[in-house]
Amino acid sequence: MAEQIVLTDLVNLQNETTAVNAINSNNTTIEEAFLDVLSLSGTAPNQMQSQLDMNSNPILNLPTPISQSSPVRLADLTEFEQFQNSVDLSIALAQAQTYSENSATSATSSAGSATSSAASATAAAASATAAGQLVLSTTGRLTLVSGVPVTTSDVAGATTIYFTPVENSNVTIFNGTNWVTHTFSEIALALDSTTSDPGYIASNNAYDVFAYWTGTAVGIGTGPAWSNLNSRGTGAGTTQISLLNGKWVNANSITLRYGSAPGNTTTVAAQLATYLGSFRASANGQATDSQQFRLLFNNYQPAIRRLFRVEPSAFWSWSTAAWHPVNANSQNAVVVFNGMPAGMTVSLTQGALAQGTAEGQTVAISISTNATSPDSVSAQGSIIANATYLPFSLSYNSVPGLGQTIYTMMELGNGSGTQSFYGSSSYAYLLGTVPM
Repeated sequence: MAEQIVLTDLVNLQNETTAVNAINSNNTTIEEAFLDVLSLSGTAPNQMQSQLDMNSNPILNLPTPISQSSPVRLADLTEFEQFQNSVDLSIALAQAQTYSENSATSATSSAGSATSSAASATAAAASATAAGQLVLSTTGRLTLVSGVPVTTSDVAGATTIYFTPVENSNVTIFNGTNWVTHTFSEIALALDSTTSDPGYIASNNAYDVFAYWTGTAVGIGTGPAWSNLNSRGTGAGTTQISLLNGKWVNANSITLRYGSAPGNTTTVAAQLATYLGSFRASANGQATDSQQFRLLFNNYQPAIRRLFRVEPSAFWSWSTAAWHPVNANSQNAVVVFNGMPAGMTVSLTQGALAQGTAEGQTVAISISTNATSPDSVSAQGSIIANATYLPFSLSYNSVPGLGQTIYTMMELGNGSGTQSFYGSSSYAYLLGTVPM
């Protein structure tokens, strides 16, 4: 730190008294200046009396904070955020409330009994120890590529689903009394396509994936097929799920298939399997996760996934004043599979390029949800002149229901004259995102 001081310059030493006085004055000025700078060794006084301006320069080699007044480094905040994201406070608080109420009841009923109070305190301590097992959340994702939690390219017809760690490798499973957090390495689940095997993966059916404790390690398996693509069903023999302390588990005793061999099944009692996610089978024993078909849903560690579809034909005509899929192609759609009834928003943009034979001809586009008629959101354009190209687009947000939702690109002609639409070069497209 710099301290500005002004010293008396000596011209000569001929007048001894004057020279001595000047030197002594300079020494006093220097000593006083040193009292206003920071000491490397910490010699007192060594406290700041005004703001310290670092001029955008970093302070290096700060220690780990150990007290309320210690400075916090970015590394400390990052570590705390990762820990905070893994803590399931709602479960811990619910357990703590239960233990508190139980302790209060015990204290009231056993007033005057020191022995009973001591026993209650011991039980509360044991319960608190058990509650400590609740803090870690599940930190894995279902994926169709080994070692890649979030795929960046299309994967179609995969025959294996992987449960892959994300940052940490924790999965929390209820053991009938307490929640227990287990560590795991990547787990592979081979999808069974043999139609004679019980619980095989049948084309165009929906399945849930659960984690369970084998007695020695974490396993994953698929439950029974959903009743249909938009309902799990309820009761015995279904894959019904329910909330337990804020986590989704199997509501009933369930038979899980954990591999593709005929005997690769196991029965797991109610609440002892943690729900990880869901998928719709694209063929017998196959799963797909692509920009057009987002059919693999993650209940934990969701990621933003891209949606995209473009009409491959160069151009086509549609002049009828009626809605239909773009170029009469029902494949001009994106499909999303949602394992939970709420909490997901699909954001889409549809684009089009049209041309007409006369000024004033009106064309329109829209998006249909699970139907042949368009939703209320649409974009309309008017042809300016013969052979003039008309580009237009619309934006659309949707909260899909449980299970499969199909978003189809729709178009509407004028009803008279001739209107042409263009594709292939990304003119007729559906583009969006979905967290899953």
